[in-house]
Amino acid sequence: MNFLYLAGHWDLLGYGGWIIHEKDNGAFVGMVGYQQFVRGIDATREHLPELGWVLSPAAWGRGYAREAAIAALAWGDVNLPAATTVAIVSEPNAGSLRLAAKINFIEITRVAYSGFQMIMLERARVHQS
Repeated sequence: MNFLYLAGHWDLLGYGGWIIHEKDNGAFVGMVGYQQFVRGIDATREHLPELGWVLSPAAWGRGYAREAAIAALAWGDVNLPAATTVAIVSEPNAGSLRLAAKINFIEITRVAYSGFQMIMLERARVHQS
């Protein structure tokens, strides 16, 4: 299901996600990438690519999410048509909020969504020279 979801984004929008695996043994550890959701949270930002990441708990704290997110953002800075990327993180997810801050996302708003308190963040494109 997730693979088809990722492939559909690439075909329809020209961006999507990547699988994260360990270099030494090829083990799957997670996914990172861009998606576009219409959530009804902020109509002014729903057209923007949303960066997301998810890792297996066994991979937490090993730098994989940061490395993958930095690579995805570098790709996006060159290839995405939008000058801004958003991210939405559940308020209690301290690890993802720390990562978002490290990769230059700033908080825009806090909203209740699907029964959870969420934080919407935004990052401006870094211009490549």
